[in-house]
Amino acid sequence: MPYGPQAWVDGAAGGTPLDAARLAHMEAGIEDADTRLTAHDAALALRVAKGELFVNPLDSPYNAVGDGTTNDTAAVQAAIDAAHSTKRPLLLPRGSVFALTVPSGLDYMLQVYAGLQIVGAGTLKVRAAAGNYRSIMAGATVPTDLTGLTLDGITIDQNNTNNAITEVPPLFAGYPRYALYAALGSRITVRNCHFTNIDSTNTIALNGTAVLDTRIINNSFTNVGTSIAFHDHSTLYIAGTGMEISGNTFQGVSGGLGAFTAIETHGGQQVVTNNRVSDYFIVANVTGVISTGTENVVVSDNVGLDTCDGIVVWSMTGGLNNCIIHDNVLTLDRDPWSGMSAFVFPRGIAIYP
Repeated sequence: MPYGPQAWVDGAAGGTPLDAARLAHMEAGIEDADTRLTAHDAALALRVAKGELFVNPLDSPYNAVGDGTTNDTAAVQAAIDAAHSTKRPLLLPRGSVFALTVPSGLDYMLQVYAGLQIVGAGTLKVRAAAGNYRSIMAGATVPTDLTGLTLDGITIDQNNTNNAITEVPPLFAGYPRYALYAALGSRITVRNCHFTNIDSTNTIALNGTAVLDTRIINNSFTNVGTSIAFHDHSTLYIAGTGMEISGNTFQGVSGGLGAFTAIETHGGQQVVTNNRVSDYFIVANVTGVISTGTENVVVSDNVGLDTCDGIVVWSMTGGLNNCIIHDNVLTLDRDPWSGMSAFVFPRGIAIYP
């Protein structure tokens, strides 16, 4: 029965009488609410089981295996396409590991879309001996608008141990091994994710003046930088306007030849705060943009441990104005990096024109 409010009046002694009829009415209303909630929960559980709220690559008709060995690239891509067309999140279930490789004719593994949400606690893993690639996830073309793309809670394993680079030049000749690349879009969010086993030029590259209002928050980046030779690397390469990089942890390989820079920013209205960086050559490059002036960059409350350089500021020809660096904690250690060059001198904050 629908529950309706009762009219209550004070009793003679100032109390509020609760006669049996009114108590029964309240009980019936509570029972009705409980019945409705139970039915709602059952219906919701059924919709989840049927895949009506999420798209799960393990379900039919996608039929991914998720064992970390079988090539699941086509199945995951089909699930992504379905999630995009039906405007549902893609769910990577806990314990599932989807092995990926580069489809014929492409240089990326998975095509992603504006508005797509990839959520869950599962893993996307580069398959052993997958070879060189531009990116694990990217738009169909460069640039593709990826506004609203969200990664939340997933793991991306670049599996460098079983897909190591054999020479450095391909990293800078079209095969940088990004995990995610975007050159156009706003409100791109990467949060609560884990990236591991990395040897690349960048892990996340959001690179373009048309990249706006991006959030990279509360992620972890581990086992970064085991490589055959020294090469430039920035785990996060962020070029655009209105960026937040906060609450992330970065764990490099001490003295690793590919653990160069954790965070590199180009552009204005950027906040880099409360990140923790260990065993990188440089904690952060704060960099202007060649073609335009860069203003309002805040780098604060970050911790850098066992690094050679703390924070390096490059104004470049466009200029870097109103850059605020404060309350960062940096501990410097030259020894792990001394093999790179005889001219390695630790610096807390370095400023270049």
